[in-house]
Amino acid sequence: MIRIVFIVFLSISGMAVAQSSFSSERLKNAVEHFVQKQCDENTECIVSNSITPQKFTEDNITARCFASEKSLRGSTNIAVEFLLEEKVIRRIHIPVIIKKYAVVPVAIVQISQRSEIDEQKISFEKREISSFVSEDFPTEEEIIGASARRNISKNSIITRAMLLSHNSVKRGAGVVIYATISGVSIRSRGTAMADADEGQSVRVMREGTNEPLLCTVSGFNEVRIQQ
Repeated sequence: MIRIVFIVFLSISGMAVAQSSFSSERLKNAVEHFVQKQCDENTECIVSNSITPQKFTEDNITARCFASEKSLRGSTNIAVEFLLEEKVIRRIHIPVIIKKYAVVPVAIVQISQRSEIDEQKISFEKREISSFVSEDFPTEEEIIGASARRNISKNSIITRAMLLSHNSVKRGAGVVIYATISGVSIRSRGTAMADADEGQSVRVMREGTNEPLLCTVSGFNEVRIQQ
């Protein structure tokens, strides 16, 4: 969604609408105001200091900032349009760095691949999360008792992609294979060929065969043959 906000220069240093000059400082303040209005108190906006003042021969020039909601993170640009009687007569882009912060899970020790994670290995700290989305972060309940999908370095932010939940299989583990054929449920055993979480696909070598089966993880050390 595109967010548009008219640069209300009337509320910034008392600039009048009829003014035809926009200083670097007022443009910078307007961009900061725009970003803070669209985001929250856990957002930091660093605006470029290299903003060219904008001057016009016409009177009654107004201006507005706009940016898509998804673009308001990391290194990006805020567009500023200058209008005369609702017609855009100039557009500039002002570079900004937008940093987002949140309290997220962090490894306080080195966590080895496949090791179980307990409360002694994590803490919750305020960190910059500009390169993440909120869905990346597991809750404490999801972390405790889960296994590390790969090595997790000390001081690293922990994301869901780094974890194997309680309902998962691990490479080399014995699994129960379920299949339904003509309405009849059949159960056999096999060995998982990779780590996989519930709902994910994994290849399983069934006992007594040399051909892997493509299955879906349905629970802890349980899989179902994909039909």
